[in-house]
Amino acid sequence: MSLEEIFFAAQLDQHIHSIDLHEYATVPEALEQLERQLFFCYQKHISYCRVIHGIGEGILMTHVHGALAKNPMVQGSQCQGGSCIVVL
Repeated sequence: MSLEEIFFAAQLDQHIHSIDLHEYATVPEALEQLERQLFFCYQKHISYCRVIHGIGEGILMTHVHGALAKNPMVQGSQCQGGSCIVVL
């Protein structure tokens, strides 16, 4: 299955694993949780997940996009609005 097909399937998946970063007080806390949750998904062979960073001022969004781009477990990400679909 191509990356685009996986993104499409993930958008339709009502039971997609979600990582909601809204509850963390600081960007470093949110990024630490992001890394932990991505590793959990990778270990459990969860092939994709949704990362919710919100819209707001875009500070968390910018850091999340950067972290996803640098993470070797991430095969690709597609962001829209306040969240990203991440393929592992």
